[in-house]
Amino acid sequence: MPHDDEDDDDRPRKRKHRGDDDDDDYDHDRQGRKKSGGGATVAIIIVVVVVVVLGCGGLIAVGLLLPAVQKVREAASRAQEKNLMQIGLGMHQSSGVNNGKLPPAEGNLSWRVHLLPYIEQDGVYKQFDPKQAWDAGRNRPLADTVIKTYASPLDEGVLTQTHYRVFTGTGTAYDPELMRKRPFPEYITDGTSNTLLAADTTESIPWPQPKEIPFQPNGSFPELGHAKRPMALALLCDASVRSFDKKKMDPALLRALITATGGEVVPDW
Repeated sequence: MPHDDEDDDDRPRKRKHRGDDDDDDYDHDRQGRKKSGGGATVAIIIVVVVVVVLGCGGLIAVGLLLPAVQKVREAASRAQEKNLMQIGLGMHQSSGVNNGKLPPAEGNLSWRVHLLPYIEQDGVYKQFDPKQAWDAGRNRPLADTVIKTYASPLDEGVLTQTHYRVFTGTGTAYDPELMRKRPFPEYITDGTSNTLLAADTTESIPWPQPKEIPFQPNGSFPELGHAKRPMALALLCDASVRSFDKKKMDPALLRALITATGGEVVPDW
C-alpha cells in the first residue's frame, strides 16, 4: 500500500505562536506603536521648552530686545539733532537775507512759519496769510500740515505739534532792543557758541502758534527735553546742537547760556 508521507510524517513541525500570515502585521503594529510613542515624547519636550521660554526665558527675550530699542532711541535722537541744526542754519540764512533780523517770534504767526522758505518749505509759506492769526481763516487748515523739521520722531501720531521753541525776552537772542541795534549774530557778545537760541520743551504746541519760552532772570523755566528722553537738546546761536541731562543741569548755568550779553564765564558743559 503506498506510504502517505503527508499523513505519517513524524518530523517535528514549526509551531505557530501566531498565524504566519499575521507576523508582518504584528511587526508593523509594534513599530507603529513605537513611533507613536516617540512622537508623543517629542511633543511633551516641545511643550516643556515653550513653557520654560515663556515663563523664565522671557527675561532673556526682553534682554535681547533692549539693544534694538536703544538703537531706535539713538536714531530718534540723531533725527532731533538734525532738525534743530537745520533750524539753526535756516535762522542764519534768514537773517542774512533780512538785514540781520531773525524771523519774528511774535505776531499772528510763529517764527517757524516765517522760517519755512529757508528749510525748503516755501510752497507752504506762501499759503499763509500773515494778516490773520495762525488758527484763523485759511491759516487754520495749514496748521495741520506736517513739517518734518518741526516734528519730533519720538512723538507718535500727532506730528503737527512741535517741541522746538526759542527763548524770548530781555537779554536773550530774541531781545527786541538788541535786535534793533545790531544785526544777528553780531550782538551776541557772549559768543554764539555760548548762547542758547532754542531748545526742545516737554510741552508741545501747534507749530504755527507763536508761543515761545519767556525768559526772566529770576523766573522759572518750563520743563525742558522730550518726556521720552533723559536728555534735553539745545540749539546754540552758531547753529550747533548740544544735549544735556535735564535733571542735572545747573539753573544758574542755564540762565547764563540763555543771556546773549551777560558776560558770564560759562564753564564746559
